[in-house]
Amino acid sequence: MKKIVYSTLFFAGMFLTTACSDYLEVGSPSIVDSDFVFSNPTTARAALDGGIVRRIRFLVMDCFMLLILPGLI
Repeated sequence: MKKIVYSTLFFAGMFLTTACSDYLEVGSPSIVDSDFVFSNPTTARAALDGGIVRRIRFLVMDCFMLLILPGLI
């Protein structure tokens, strides 16, 4: 019984440690160029909305850091 278990583990280990030399190269879906962004109004609006949200978030954090945080320390 031990021989069967060890043989199975050995072959499973050999199978799991083999690797392919060729890998699938896929571009990142999160990287877009300006031609794609401004190709239609929906993606252009999404890019502008994302920039506005990011700017508001930094503005809120700056106000917190400058106005509220010094009073807490």
